[in-house]
Amino acid sequence: MSPDRDTTGEAPAVRPGRSSSDAYPAQHNPLGWVLDRERRARVVEIARAAGCLIVEDGTVTRLEEARRRDAAARQGIARAAFGGMDVVAHPGSYIVWLGLEPHQRPDHVAAVLAQEGILVSTADAFATGAWSPPAIRLALATPLLDDLGPALRRLRSAIEAIPP
Repeated sequence: MSPDRDTTGEAPAVRPGRSSSDAYPAQHNPLGWVLDRERRARVVEIARAAGCLIVEDGTVTRLEEARRRDAAARQGIARAAFGGMDVVAHPGSYIVWLGLEPHQRPDHVAAVLAQEGILVSTADAFATGAWSPPAIRLALATPLLDDLGPALRRLRSAIEAIPP
């Protein structure tokens, strides 16, 4: 493989919204190759002809930083809503694992929550062995930020209302 490979002008098969490629003309270039201005312009032309979105000039970095801030804000809301409960989460993640009380079966808790219109996953779906922890997995990314706190407090109330 060399940086002199021919750019044929044939666009790769692209399914909009499902394909992506990172092209680093100068910084963070894993192979150390730098395309000249003419070759980069040809790559852009081919990508546009294929309907690809082209992002450059630090946009991806800014979007990633915004995503991290959003995830941290959501994690803070979750920590406040679940104070005193068994919460496992990374501060930059949109996922929270909520440990359940010994008398609460995860499948039963998930079913009760589903009746309330709250969908969660049990740890069984993510277990790599026969045993899975008594926990449910919550996805924090979907609700609007202003709706997340009330939704998580509603979830907590529903879980606490499950009799022993």
